[in-house]
Amino acid sequence: MNRLWWKSHIITSYVVMTLFLFLISMVFAGEINIYIEPMKVSRDGSQIINYISDRMAFTYASQHVAMAQQKSQYGWEQIEDANNVNVWDENTIRYKHKGCDYDVDALGCSVRNRHYYLRTSLELREDEALITQQLFNKNAQVVSTASFSSKKIIIWIKQQEITVIQQQGLMGSRTVTHKPKEELPLMWEIPWRIFSDDFRQLSFRLWSGIKLQ
Repeated sequence: MNRLWWKSHIITSYVVMTLFLFLISMVFAGEINIYIEPMKVSRDGSQIINYISDRMAFTYASQHVAMAQQKSQYGWEQIEDANNVNVWDENTIRYKHKGCDYDVDALGCSVRNRHYYLRTSLELREDEALITQQLFNKNAQVVSTASFSSKKIIIWIKQQEITVIQQQGLMGSRTVTHKPKEELPLMWEIPWRIFSDDFRQLSFRLWSGIKLQ
């Protein structure tokens, strides 16, 4: 009788402890939602049509969010393949939250619906291209940011070249210096360049180690 009672007691205690740990994990690992806005492109301060893939920011965020951290009963742990973290884009967010126009006010909708919001901007200038990513929390505060810059390179090529010739004759040696007419230097421009790998590295830096809750 005592043996059966102890066996039943041990099984009951195990079930209760398992359920307790499960409930704690549910409390700590609440649902985390992140809205990824399509990248906005501007030239000299004015917004222009985006000819770069709209999916780039969403694609890399979906991959790199696994490197962020969330609170668990054991402390802060990497998200990795946790099933409580959801990444939404402009096509899928309406299935989660309705009645708010994310195209008009993505930050406002994110605050209203209590989730994270990632903004990506590409600014094109004559001498520089600048990519910036900002991650806002549920209170519209920036919790992580990353940027990448590619600048135009200008190389000046001097056209005037002085030639020095050493001549040897019967009467000895002499030095002849040839100095042509001075010309203006040539300017060689190497324009800025943006590659998809620049976006990948930018996203990697933004999500590495960031704490989400």
